[in-house]
Amino acid sequence: MWRHAKASLSQYCRKKRFYGGYLAKFMFLKRCKILKLDPLKEFFIYTGNLYNPLGAIEQEYIVDDQASDESDSDSEVEYC
Repeated sequence: MWRHAKASLSQYCRKKRFYGGYLAKFMFLKRCKILKLDPLKEFFIYTGNLYNPLGAIEQEYIVDDQASDESDSDSEVEYC
């Protein structure tokens, strides 16, 4: 399979560290071609399955909320 993937690449500016990505891209495009799927549409579907846009915001909110709880408990002074 690598022979076919390598043939689809440019002759110049190939980086060895990107070989995994080159092979993954070739396999993805080959699958889309065989199943007669639109590669862009499939890419967005897979991206939507992997990426949760609210994940970063929720994580930031949780961290901020925990930090404010800790600072509130430290600064509370009991008055009698």
